[in-house]
Amino acid sequence: MNEVTVNELKAFLISQEIAFSPYFQAEVDQKKEELGGLPRLLEEYYLKIGWFDDISASGMGCYIYPLEELQIKTAQELVAARHCNEVDDYLSFGGEAISVDLFAIKMKDINQDNASVYGYGESYQSAEGLAYMVAYDAPTLSHYFDLVQQSLLEL
Repeated sequence: MNEVTVNELKAFLISQEIAFSPYFQAEVDQKKEELGGLPRLLEEYYLKIGWFDDISASGMGCYIYPLEELQIKTAQELVAARHCNEVDDYLSFGGEAISVDLFAIKMKDINQDNASVYGYGESYQSAEGLAYMVAYDAPTLSHYFDLVQQSLLEL
């Protein structure tokens, strides 16, 4: 996987004639306050691209949730729901359209520019019994943008 900037992903969407809807700064600021921060690249994504439904409507591919669907999954919730040994809280931000795998950022990394991405699901089974593990195919947000772009190429 390659690293892709928000501007590169935006240019790709335009070249593919995929409509998208950026969020307003006030909406992003409100969500940042609610969550306690937002990685710079994710904030930039919401301000420049926002949401497009081509991937989720197709039933395949990876995408980033609409801003209003971002949510914190606490370690306590993860342990109770998934019977795991998780010790970190996560910001859940994306997934596969068929919801086989979910993607998140550790809350302790919430203010990093290009935060590490962690996966949960069929493709990600932690040997340590944790809910999430580093996403081998998209270890950072900029790599995840490439995964989204690759998903669009496969439609």
